[in-house]
Amino acid sequence: MPTQPNNSSLIKQRLTNRFQPTYVRYWDRAFFSYVFWEEWLTLKQTILLHTIDIQSELGCQYREALDVVWSTYIDVTGGEKDNPFIDDYITLIQSITPRELPLYLCHTCIGTDIQNGNSEDEALSIYIDWLNDDVDNPIFGDWALTNNLTVIPTTQFLQRQAR
Repeated sequence: MPTQPNNSSLIKQRLTNRFQPTYVRYWDRAFFSYVFWEEWLTLKQTILLHTIDIQSELGCQYREALDVVWSTYIDVTGGEKDNPFIDDYITLIQSITPRELPLYLCHTCIGTDIQNGNSEDEALSIYIDWLNDDVDNPIFGDWALTNNLTVIPTTQFLQRQAR
């Protein structure tokens, strides 16, 4: 069951969100009510701390460093093992319940497509097309993701598909 973040984290999120890329703001909206919200904020904080280092090392503007760091995070979500965010990413993944995992993965893919230049609507459409491309795509272990991004038991999903 989703938890509600405390007021302190809400204020902190709104202040830092102003400077975040569109896809990060999308992830914040998507992840806001899930159990792993606090772990997501911790990971974001780590990423933002790396942004300052990258800016200094590359001698670039803050927004460019932010893009580099978030691209590095996206790489770790795609399976890159030699990544500075691997430990934080594993901590985040371990905090996600099996029922929330399909939604986390879905929203991560949508955010990545937004980062790649698609609008939110286009990214959502791309993801739904992917769900429909193969009967196994919506299945995440004991849980399945429907086209309206609802998580249901896989057995229920398979019964619907058989009709």
